[in-house]
This record gives sequence, structure tokens and C-alpha cells, in this order.
Amino acid sequence: KKSQRTKTGWSTDATVLEKLEDAHPVVPLVLEHRTLSKLKSTYVDALPALLEPETGRVHTDFNQAVTATGRLSSSNPNLQNIPIRTQFSRRIRKAFLPQEGWQLISADYSQIELRILTHLSGEEVLVNAYQQGDDPLLIRQQVRQLVTACHQAGLEVLVDVVYNHTCEGNQAGPTLSWRGIDDRLYYHQNAKGDYLDVSGCGNSIAANRPLVRRLILESMRCWALELGVDGFRFDLGIALSRGEELAPLDHPPLFEEIEADPELADLKLVSEPWDCGGLYRLADFPARRIGAWNGRFRDDVRRFWKGDERSCWAVGQRLAGSPDLYGGHPAVLGRSITFLTAHDGFTLADLVSYNGKHNLANGEDNRDGDNHNNSWNHGAEGPCSDPQVGALRERQLRNLLSSLLLAPGVPMLLMGDEVRRSQGGNNNAWCQNNRLGWMHWQPDDDDQAVSLFVRRLIHLRHHLAGLFNPEIPHTEGRPLRFDQPGHIHREWHGVELGEPDWAAWSHTLAWSLHDHRNQPLLWCGLNAYASTLSFDLPECPAGWLRVIDTALPPGEDLPPEPQPLQAGQLPLRDRSLVLLVAEPLMRGHQLGKR
Repeated sequence: KKSQRTKTGWSTDATVLEKLEDAHPVVPLVLEHRTLSKLKSTYVDALPALLEPETGRVHTDFNQAVTATGRLSSSNPNLQNIPIRTQFSRRIRKAFLPQEGWQLISADYSQIELRILTHLSGEEVLVNAYQQGDDPLLIRQQVRQLVTACHQAGLEVLVDVVYNHTCEGNQAGPTLSWRGIDDRLYYHQNAKGDYLDVSGCGNSIAANRPLVRRLILESMRCWALELGVDGFRFDLGIALSRGEELAPLDHPPLFEEIEADPELADLKLVSEPWDCGGLYRLADFPARRIGAWNGRFRDDVRRFWKGDERSCWAVGQRLAGSPDLYGGHPAVLGRSITFLTAHDGFTLADLVSYNGKHNLANGEDNRDGDNHNNSWNHGAEGPCSDPQVGALRERQLRNLLSSLLLAPGVPMLLMGDEVRRSQGGNNNAWCQNNRLGWMHWQPDDDDQAVSLFVRRLIHLRHHLAGLFNPEIPHTEGRPLRFDQPGHIHREWHGVELGEPDWAAWSHTLAWSLHDHRNQPLLWCGLNAYASTLSFDLPECPAGWLRVIDTALPPGEDLPPEPQPLQAGQLPLRDRSLVLLVAEPLMRGHQLGKR
């Protein structure tokens, strides 16, 4: 038998050596030596140093976490970790004797047992907390009420869960979570016990191991069955697919167990497909039911409207459902979550108002937060009274929002973007419990205009859902025959019909959808260039309606009743987007006046 090979040589990890105990007499001796050394250093040598001179006894410190009636932990020494599994450890445990007239009581973390301990101990802080209603079980009831209210309003609730790391940092950090229970089990570590970090927070949870998976699954069942949530978004979820020594797994046991669990079968599941160790699996995300954030959509759409070179072809792929990322076909329904902004990073208003992050208020000398934002301030950093700068920012907001809602995929909109919520250029405001991080509840007229635009845009997407459904194939370039599957084909254009300019310097693109008779259904033109350009239009016998024109004033940019357009060419203003829809598709339909 052989040990496992690592980057630094053969592994001497305890889990590896335990499998080789019968291979050579020295292996069990090494394991026994390690156990005795740890017991000696942790207890035999350390405990006498903790004796109180006055009493000659050891007195632990109890720590209350989160709330007065939250979990208890102990330190100096940590009574939660008194060993008991081996013969030697049981002998050490016998050394813990209560003072005459006292007893040692072992209790679980549950609220029921904590209430009993409160009664038995008469501990003043705990007694007062329960009498004043400071009970964590009340928080559960409040969450249930929140979920019920959202459901009554037609909203589903997905919980953002961070199962990939704890708050303990690396091996030198404090013992606050699973480190105090089983350090080697819960965390990816090397043979020396150093933490392996792909979370960016000092440690990574070993979700490939059975007991760790069980903990995560029980947490999910609690949220879903007891609190009623509708799904989860996994922070750095691809990190949960790593196996021993952080090897990426094609069939991660955690995801397979989630998908096989009947109690979790109806949940909506979303994940980030990247981690801080460089793993990025979008199209090949190793789970069948989990949708992945399409970070390429965010980056490529931002770059195009910012005017970057080599962005035209990429944005065309994103607007077509990212076939270049999904094996030549648009992503299947639910697999690609398209977005422009998220809780991490700039808000949409800040994306068009700042060239760089402004995170000094976070207390880390502006080191925190992403440095690669693909943002553009359009001429002035931050708030600006110049009407030309303001008008251009407003146009860009609408260009970005239209690109998101007119593309296949499941669009995700950050709360507050619809009313231009700003964080003052802070792209990492998680620690700001103030106006930087709060929702914007008092929108002005300009904010309301963007909100109206978004509402009508969502209404339009619902109305034309069949044209953006990835389950209906869109062929490229040529009309379909009647015997071919599907009924829609896409044509790409530049300023001239059928002549898209994919060059590195190009900033213009247009596309149209046609039915099986080659009759145009819609045409969309994007001009990210700094000047007005004229675009040729495909002939539409049924007549075009101008549904979106981001160059027009607010309210007219997406009117409730689109106006007819009769022209063979259409001038698109610099940095603007226009959508034309064939009149029969909009006949008798209004997009909402308010």
C-alpha cells in the first residue's frame, strides 16, 4: 500500500495513515505518538498553568454568542473539547472533578436545555433576557412572518447562504465555530495543518465529507421546511465542489445529495460559479438543478457600453444567450442567471458615476472590494451638476437595463437599481449599517422615471416572452424550412443590413428576429460610439413600432403606446439603444402608464 501523493511529497495526514495501519508496524506508532503529543500539549502541560492560585482549581470562562440567550462557548480551558474517545483521553477527563457540593452538567446547545440551565443556575443575565423576551426562537417566527408576507405579495424568497467558510480566518484565527469541534474534519488542510483557502477568508469548508454535508443539508432543510423559503443562492458555491486537496470534482457529493433529497426537490437553487482559488465553472457547473451567475454577461455588457475595444462580438454572444459558453447553443432555461450588478460591487447608479471604488469608510485603506469594475464616470467622479454628464448617465442606465431584459436567461436586478440607489462609490458596503448600505426609500422625480422605465421594460419582456425563451431555438443567419424545429431565426447587422462589424474597434451592433416566412418580428440597434450613426432597417410589411429609444426624454424612451416608424434608415444617437417591434405583436397592448 502507498500513501497519497501531494504537491510536496507523500501525505502523512492522519486520515491517510489510518488506512495504512496494517501495512507496517510503525504506522500505528506514529498515530499513537501524535495523539499522545496532542493530549500532552493541550491538557497535561496546559491545564496546570490555568490553576487559580487562591482555589487551586481550574475555572473556565463562559462566553455568550450573538444574544444573551444564544449559544454558549467556553475558553481557558475549552470544556467543549475535553477528550473522551480513547483510553488515554478518558483518563484525562477523570481529572475534571467538581468542587465538593457542586456538579458538572453536560448540556446540548438547544434552547430547551439552555432554558433548563438558566433555571438551575439562576444566572442573572440569562434570566433577565428570557423575562424580557430576548429569545432566538422569536426570530424564527419573525422570519416565517416575513416569508408569508412575501408570498402573499407574489414574491419568492431565496436565502443567500455562505457554506464555504467560517469567520475564524486561517489556522492562527480565533476558535468561534467548527474549529472548536473537529478542526481536521470541517476544514480543508494540508499535512501540516495549514488551512487551504479558496474562499478569500482564510479557510474553506470541506463539503465533500459526509458529516459536513449532513450539517449543510440539515441547515437547508431548516430554512426550507421550518421557515418556508423558496430556494438558496450559494456564495462561492463552486468551492463546495472541491474534494480532498481541493481537487475539483465532476460529481460533488453535496450537490448530488441536494438533488436527490425529496424535501429539497422543489427549491430554486443559484450559485456563484467561481471561487477565490481560480476555479470557474459556468457552462459545466457540476450540478443539474443549480443555475449559475453568468459573470461573463455582466463584464461583457459593461465593457461594450463603456466603449471598450474588442467588446462587440462578446456582447453579441451575451445577447444571444451566450452560445459560445454553452457548447454552441444558448443556455437552457434556468442555467444562466444574467445580471449587471449584485450586492457585491457597484450599484448601477455608481457604475455610471465612478471610475474607481471609494471604500475608505470601510477602514481598510481602500484595499477591500474589487478593483476591476468596468465602470465609467462619464466625465466627472461622483455626483455632478453638469446636465450633459447627467443626461449621458441616464441614457447609459437605460442602455444597460435594456440589454439585461432583452437577453435570454434569468435576469437578476439588484434592489435599488430601479431607483438609482447609490453607495457613494463604495463597492463593498457590507459593513456599512448606515445610508451607504441602506435602501433608498425617498426617490426623486428622476429616480421615479427610471423606476417607470424598469416596470415597463419588465412588462415588455413578459409580453414578448416567447421571443426570449431559450427553449425555443433561434437559428442564425438563414430562414428555417417548415420541416425544421423552431420557428425563429436571428440575423446580425451593423449600420448596414447583414454586415455586422465584429472588428476590435467596433462599437455598433444590431440584430433582428424573423419568423419562418422571414418576416421580421423585432429589430434592436446598439450604438456605443461617441457619435450619431444611421442604421439600415429591414423592411417590415406589417409596420414597425418604436418601443424603446433611450435617447428620448424620460417617459418617451419607453412609452405606454409605441408610435409607428416608417423609414428605411434610423439615426441612433451616440450611446443609445433602440428596439423596434412589428406592429401585430403589440396590437392592442399597452405597457402601463404608471
